[in-house]
Formats: sequence, structure tokens, C-alpha cells
Amino acid sequence: MKFPTLVPKAFDSPALRPPTVVNERDVKPVVVFPHGGGTTKLLLTEENAGCRYANLGLFMADPGQGSQWHSHPVEAEEEEYLYIIEGEGTMFYKQGGREHQLPFKEGEAIFTGHLTHYVRNTGSKPLKIYFSIAPLPARTVIHGVQNDDGRGHVDSLDLRPPQLIRPADIAITPFTAGGLTNRNMLTPDSVGARHGRFGTALETPGTGSFWHTHPADVGEEDLFYTIRGTGTMVYLHGGTPSSFTRETPFTLTT
Repeated sequence: MKFPTLVPKAFDSPALRPPTVVNERDVKPVVVFPHGGGTTKLLLTEENAGCRYANLGLFMADPGQGSQWHSHPVEAEEEEYLYIIEGEGTMFYKQGGREHQLPFKEGEAIFTGHLTHYVRNTGSKPLKIYFSIAPLPARTVIHGVQNDDGRGHVDSLDLRPPQLIRPADIAITPFTAGGLTNRNMLTPDSVGARHGRFGTALETPGTGSFWHTHPADVGEEDLFYTIRGTGTMVYLHGGTPSSFTRETPFTLTT
């Protein structure tokens, strides 16, 4: 495999670890929300992948199951990004002394915000949700269980409610050299995100991205989950291009 001449010069350091690959099948589900009935798979974390700024996981719930009331603290600027991989459900949240509902379905993304909320599978099929939280370490308050100091639910008219983005709301943009197409769904422009972003990418046979770098000096991390299909990642490490095949389901951080 011949490494191309790139401008600017490619970033290559033996001191950096190569991409971390985690197969969903190898991760045991855990119960993060004991009163909701759903299960969680923590795929890319500080512990298994060395993530410093964001993590990635899956939440799964059968019909009638879900999470439970929890909050992402505004004082910690904690943000959560959700993408509905399979199924449909409802997000419940508190605001103005009332309980509100936000229905969602496969292919949609949600920026949860800081109001107290939970999700429930209100459909007839299994629900599977991709989630990512930033910045780390996560300080999620699961009311009655974890990090709960008795402050009660977060309910403020000054906070934005959860924001749902549909695929049709966002234009598709090409990756200049590789031919894949991107849909940047949760971004600073679309939902006001400050610590991350979420998007989907479609690589038809023969297309992909191109040589690129996520700069270590600005703390940029790239975490993604393969929903379907098989492909190859090529990376430079120690002066030699290396590669591995990626297939569904797996996650990767670079």
C-alpha cells in the first residue's frame, strides 16, 4: 500500500494509539436506569478507548420500556446527542410545571438539552438509540439513583426544550474528495451545540471519505457507529499505512 503525498503533510506519530474498534456483540448490556426497563451498551468510553471529550453508546428498550427521569447538568454544560437507529418512541420532559411529550422515530436525531427528561418505547417494535455525551467526565443526574443530591427535577422556562431534527430538515453535503455524503444533523448552527456535533454519512459502494486528521492540539475526537454495511479504514501509524475491515455492528474512535 503506497501512502500518497498530502498537502498539508499527513500527521503520523508512533506515540499516538491507532484507532480503537469495539464490536457491539462483545459488549454486555448494563442497567443504567433501574426503574425504566431499558438496557445500555457503553461502546466507546474513557476506560476502553481512552476517550477524553465524548463517549458513545447504545440504549435499547422493548415496547413499554425506557429510561427514567434524568438531567444533563447545565452547570457542567453536559450535552447529549441521540439518533434513533430502530423503532419509535416518546421523549417526556418537564417544563413550566407541566410534563411535555416529543414523539420520535427511526432516522431522527434529538438534542436533549438540560431539562429533566426520559424516553420510552411507545411503539410496537424494539427501540435502539445511539447516544453520545460531551464533555467528559459525564455528570448525568439520574434522579433517585446516581449523582442525585436531592435538588429535584430541572424545570425552567429559560432553558430550551429538547430539539428534534428530521433528515429532511438538513441538506446533504458531499465529502469533497471521497464521494460519501454527509448529513450534519446536530450542530452549533442547527441546535446550538457547544461541545460536539452529530451527523450521518452514506458511503455507496466505491465511495468513502479521504485522508484527514482530527487535531490532537484542539482535542478533536471522531466517534462513530456503523449501522449497516462493510468497509475498510486506512490509517498511517509509524510510517506505514495500515488498514482493517469494519462491518456492522461496530464502533470506532480515532
